[in-house]
Order: sequence, then C-alpha cells, then structure tokens
Amino acid sequence: PQDAAVRLSVDAVFTGSMRLSAGQVKIRIELVDRKGFQLWADTFVSRRDQVAAEEQKMAEEILARMRLALAGDLAKEVH
Repeated sequence: PQDAAVRLSVDAVFTGSMRLSAGQVKIRIELVDRKGFQLWADTFVSRRDQVAAEEQKMAEEILARMRLALAGDLAKEVH
C-alpha cells in the first residue's frame, strides 16, 4: 500500500481482502497511510449468495464511516 500511495501521490490508499467460509464472505477493508499505518479498518460479513446484492450497501457504509472519521479529525484540528 505504501508504494501505491507514493506512486499515486496520495496520503492514503484502501486495501482489502475477501475470505470465503461456510457459505459466508468476509470482506476486510483498510485505509493505510503512506507510512504503512492503518488509519481505519472494518470487516463486512455477508452470505455468499448475497454479496452482489449487498455491494452497494457496503460501499455506502464505508463512505458513511469514513465521513464520520474525517469529520472527527477535522474537529480535532479546529480545537
């Protein structure tokens, strides 16, 4: 992730993994800065046959959580 952040000239990148087990899919998503430190992470679990249907829901949840995290960071900077 650090190399990708440097190549893309960004401060952080998303990375993730997906594991299949017992009819479930576990998706792990992380936001990692260019030094390799994890800024945020979450895991989503879905039934294997529902992953495609829940993809949009997962994306919306990630966006909402990132907005909250960033809003908290901005609030800390202001005070």
